[in-house]
Amino acid sequence: MAVALGLTRGSVTTLVDRLERAGYARRQQDPTHGRRVLVVPTPELVALVEPRAMAGQRQLAGYRTEQLALIRDFLRDTRLRHAGFAHQLREPTRQAHNRSSDHEGD
Repeated sequence: MAVALGLTRGSVTTLVDRLERAGYARRQQDPTHGRRVLVVPTPELVALVEPRAMAGQRQLAGYRTEQLALIRDFLRDTRLRHAGFAHQLREPTRQAHNRSSDHEGD
């Protein structure tokens, strides 16, 4: 989950903790993998999200296939561009951290 979100494992743990406290998610053991934990939405979250998802589906139903392809391509390209930019923003921080770690024993 951390890799998919581009976050550290600690950040994801904090995020899931907050979702649990808010009543939006719960942790559940994965029945197929003993060490894996699944994050499952609660009925409260489903009730909150479902009407919005249905409204989005109704809106998309008004577009032709060609228009949907254009929207899909735009969103994909935008996501990739933003991911590249986020990587560029993180990279100088990593490089600075590595340089400071190299000089810790000096």
